[in-house]
Amino acid sequence: MTCARSEIQTWLDDTSTDKYDFCNISVTSSYYKRILHQSLPSIFPNLMVRSSKKHFIQIVESKETTHDQLKQARKQKFENRIDESIGLRKVLEMICREKSVLVGHNLFQDLLFIWSQFFAKLPSTLHEFCDVVAETFPTSYPPLVPPNTAETEWLGCMIQNIFLLCIRCVGK
Repeated sequence: MTCARSEIQTWLDDTSTDKYDFCNISVTSSYYKRILHQSLPSIFPNLMVRSSKKHFIQIVESKETTHDQLKQARKQKFENRIDESIGLRKVLEMICREKSVLVGHNLFQDLLFIWSQFFAKLPSTLHEFCDVVAETFPTSYPPLVPPNTAETEWLGCMIQNIFLLCIRCVGK
């Protein structure tokens, strides 16, 4: 901590014209980074953390404009993440609306995840899930019909177990 404190103080005392408007402090662990985040406001109340990366944190002088810029950048990043999520939801809605063909190697597991994350809670039984997904995605290969013949009974058990596992993990 004393090393970081002296490094910051040296940066603050620098009066040269080629002085950076920030100070990067190397961190060796997440614990050390946490200590810096917690103690910086009390030691240097006029400074703030602009960026916190895996191996360093970036310190800047706390000015109203700096704080506003940082706040605006964080808000923009948050809104971009929301737009990306909404974008995927729009793609899924378009696939449903256009009745596009779904083809997949592990399509059942993929649809379990997609359904639980973007559409609704998983139904309580495998047959209900297959019915509602077949209605939403009528053309999927392989089709989501639980096997009921003797030679494919093992596959039905495996699919049922995957379904039950997903219900347990995702929650009803």
